[in-house]
Amino acid sequence: MDTICKADFVSNVLAGLLEAEEKYSTNTLQEALTTSNEINAKRFCRHLADFLSEVILTAEKLGMTLSCHPDDQPFLLLPPPRIMTSEAYYAWLVENMASPAVEITLCAGSLGVRAEHDLPSIISRLGN
Repeated sequence: MDTICKADFVSNVLAGLLEAEEKYSTNTLQEALTTSNEINAKRFCRHLADFLSEVILTAEKLGMTLSCHPDDQPFLLLPPPRIMTSEAYYAWLVENMASPAVEITLCAGSLGVRAEHDLPSIISRLGN
């Protein structure tokens, strides 16, 4: 593969990465991976709880709902950790962020790709 083809290949791979609001370079990707390695799932959950705690009251006052969609894809390819990947995390969200403004989204395209996710059963346990 010549230099131009290699550069095009790297560019295409970087353009398809998740969470990329802007296109990564090999350097910015390495920086993002290094930074996100410092965040584990427990810390990520704390960040989510902190964020929701700040906005829930306003959402309630405005009659809005905040819905947490499952992570696409529901497994780790690259850091940071995926947290909305299983019933356990949704149960944590429902239990810890109890508010009419907090809802969950169970996407068959995201959660349904893993055999252990029985979406009808999850709905019966977590739905209201």
